[in-house]
Amino acid sequence: MKLNLAPRIVLIVACGLLAVGCAIAEPTATPKPKTYALTGTFTLFDSDENWDREYYQQFGCQGSGGYGDVAQGLDVIVRDGQGEIIANGDLGKGKPLNATSCEFPLKVTDIPESDFYEVSVGRRGSTVYRRSELENQAWYLELSLGR
Repeated sequence: MKLNLAPRIVLIVACGLLAVGCAIAEPTATPKPKTYALTGTFTLFDSDENWDREYYQQFGCQGSGGYGDVAQGLDVIVRDGQGEIIANGDLGKGKPLNATSCEFPLKVTDIPESDFYEVSVGRRGSTVYRRSELENQAWYLELSLGR
């Protein structure tokens, strides 16, 4: 009995071509755009000497009176050179430095590349930085209010 190998050979070749086609057609991963993380501190100097230091050490401090909006969770906004919001973060839990000042950690992640960045904390104005300035500072800012 003579075996006809032609169908088997066709099947093997077809499977081989299919495997090569799948390998060639495999989508390539698009590289993620470069992003940055901004960290630092925001120090509030408040004239209210009625802060309860023990309370604030346990629960975190916050501003009072005209600075009452300054507290953990306050928005930190980053805009690009055209004024478009490109990233946001917030203030972390504040710690008292003395009877009238409080320091908050700040963090904003996934900031896309831009030539200029405008950074604002809440409704407290903004400061513009060149990317090279932030790079020279290792993307770390020390901001303050009330002095």
